[in-house]
Amino acid sequence: MTCHHINAKTVAGYGLVLLAALQGHAVAQSPEPRLDTSQLYADVHFHASNYAMQGIPLKEYAERYMGGNLQQIVRSTIMPIPLQQRWDGFELYQAPGPGNQMYGPNYYIGPKADLYYYSFVDAMFAREYERLPPQYQEKLDVMITAFNPMDVYASQHIKRAVLSFPGVFAGVGEFTIHKELVSSKLAGETVEQTKAPSVPLPPDAGDGSKVSLYSESLEYLFKTIEEIGLVAILHNDMYRVEVNYQGELEHAYPDQDYVEGLKHVCGHAPKARVVWAHTGLGRFVKPTQDHITRVKKVLDACPSWSTDISWDLVQDYMLHPEPGMPSRQDWLNFFKEYQNRILWGSDVVIFTRNRFESTPPTSVTPGGLMSPEQYHADLSKMRDFLGELPVEVGNKIRYENYLGLFNRAKFSVRAWERENAGLNIWDIPTPVHP
Repeated sequence: MTCHHINAKTVAGYGLVLLAALQGHAVAQSPEPRLDTSQLYADVHFHASNYAMQGIPLKEYAERYMGGNLQQIVRSTIMPIPLQQRWDGFELYQAPGPGNQMYGPNYYIGPKADLYYYSFVDAMFAREYERLPPQYQEKLDVMITAFNPMDVYASQHIKRAVLSFPGVFAGVGEFTIHKELVSSKLAGETVEQTKAPSVPLPPDAGDGSKVSLYSESLEYLFKTIEEIGLVAILHNDMYRVEVNYQGELEHAYPDQDYVEGLKHVCGHAPKARVVWAHTGLGRFVKPTQDHITRVKKVLDACPSWSTDISWDLVQDYMLHPEPGMPSRQDWLNFFKEYQNRILWGSDVVIFTRNRFESTPPTSVTPGGLMSPEQYHADLSKMRDFLGELPVEVGNKIRYENYLGLFNRAKFSVRAWERENAGLNIWDIPTPVHP
């Protein structure tokens, strides 16, 4: 199989690679070292901070982490985790060694306390991005995450963020509707508590659910995403599960999927560009034998949607399927059939979680910043698997689809910023009822 070679600096740039990807033209060579394009990646699913807002400076990520001996990250989303894990005062964990330093939780599994949306994180990353040199800015696509998708005011937050930091944002997300333990830990009222008694519950609500794909706030949200031209990265499990706070699966319902709910969402904003995370899979949401068929139903009904193949746990389902799951060949066939709508991602959370040594936990090995070597080891997981595809298909999934999607989004968002520069951010109009 013949591999084409292009200049890495040109790939990271804005327009030439998109033109080459869409028109098939060769990119001009330069005297600089060339990279095998089979080792070029764009990370559509990178978390620059965790559930305690511990993370990495953007300049350090661009300088130290995006290059590597085996692969080169030419572009990457910057997605802080939007949810803060609340630290109750009685949840104190002591690290071994001198100093008696105490640590709080930095992951959603383990603590009983709830999760809440940390609104300052958008401004933190926006200001840092503005200070970066242009050669680093062109590699990064900053996402808005600090909003509650069940709140109609989320749409106003997104417009306010875009207009407050023009030239910064390219998308929104990853934001979550149905997700294993996370959805049940969200602070706030249940859908049943917010609905009037005379209003029937949506099909995906009940049993204490705090989220719904049928919420009017999502209609406003996706119409706003469509209007501005942002890319949305959405996490919504394919199947319903019940997980307790200790991270133990209590019930799985593989026959109860969210296909119709997802189709309902995209029906309200059919031109909104959305990346559906992990094909709807997760730590406790495992693929059924007909999982790919269900994914196709969503993609076929939502022509502006794509899906990503991120998260090492999810990638294991593809690389080492268990009985009753789609085979490796099933996944490869799916990649070839939907090659223009699949994006690779790492789903790395760059600051790792604490590790507890005892039950109940009384001591902890604190988390820390993942090293570049660890990050690139995670990236290598799918390299050989994608290498089994025709070279042009592998290139699309690893980076070309990303470049086309985000280059177009940046162009659209910058145009919307210019057209709405005079809008008063202190009085964003209330959305018109869908």
